[in-house]
Amino acid sequence: MRSKDNKSSTNYIRALVALVLAWIVPGAGHAFVGRPWRGVIIFITIGVTFWAGIALGGVMTVDHQEQKWWFAAEMLTGVHGLVGWQRETQQLKKLAPTIRKEIEQEEDAINAVIRERRRDLAQDNAEMANLKVSLQTSASAQDRQMLQEEIDRRQSALDNTKAEIIRQHRKLYNLRNAHTVKLLAKQNLALVAPMATLARAYAGVAGLLNLMCVFDAMMLALIGTVVGKPREDAA
Repeated sequence: MRSKDNKSSTNYIRALVALVLAWIVPGAGHAFVGRPWRGVIIFITIGVTFWAGIALGGVMTVDHQEQKWWFAAEMLTGVHGLVGWQRETQQLKKLAPTIRKEIEQEEDAINAVIRERRRDLAQDNAEMANLKVSLQTSASAQDRQMLQEEIDRRQSALDNTKAEIIRQHRKLYNLRNAHTVKLLAKQNLALVAPMATLARAYAGVAGLLNLMCVFDAMMLALIGTVVGKPREDAA
């Protein structure tokens, strides 16, 4: 019984190792569980599919800001996706000074509005606190009613101020993105339809394919395939 438990525990550990290896380097998980040639085929297939997408779309095919679902799929390719992400990040860093210079004036104006709204919010919160204290200490029903109406009015104003702050933050975020896209277009780095969809489809499908390969490597490890000595019934 103890031998079976130890074997099961070992298989679970090996399955975890196979999972991690299969994600980091496509095909490495299969090599680990004794399927080296299958691992080579997987590595080549995933790599060719992913980098074909990059070749079609360029360095911005891996876009962690605007294409989060595609990005998640691309990261399933392990080292390929990580290298693609690094290349995209480096490109954005190169563009950052130019983008910063272009949006500086507009950004300052938006930040000024945000600071002003935050001051209004702090003042309204202080006044709201005073009104609530007055409501608790008021003895007159008429005064309490008037105070409650004023509290409701102030609460509505507070909600509007908070919503305005959120809108300004979104405007600031969209401002940076808009100038980023504009600058990428100037340098012929921006992806355009239908090539954008095709490029990201290649890179994303490579990730989904590797997800199945990761699962396959994990299952091979769980059923007890020995490295270099695959079981006859698992061959």
